[in-house]
Amino acid sequence: MQNHLEILKRASKFIVCPYCSKHYCLEDISIRNISGGQLVLQAICSRGHSPIITLFVTRMGNINIKSEKISPIVPDEVIVMHQNLKKFKGNFRQLFKND
Repeated sequence: MQNHLEILKRASKFIVCPYCSKHYCLEDISIRNISGGQLVLQAICSRGHSPIITLFVTRMGNINIKSEKISPIVPDEVIVMHQNLKKFKGNFRQLFKND
């Protein structure tokens, strides 16, 4: 897998604040969990907006994301995420504990 800094640099080009559309800088993004080629990232907007949690996927050490404009989140996507979170059997407190 690529080193974490390189992955965060790449992620910062794709992840934006859902409130103001500002791209997050490296200091705004932290890795909360790594599982294989999947990273759970937390990003906090420097303008004071609510933090986000996102899944960033890499494949065989190479980031596998197309450079294209990302469409806004639609209500159906929020509903699907809500349903998936209800099914989640893990421990968010353990996942997001401060080390």
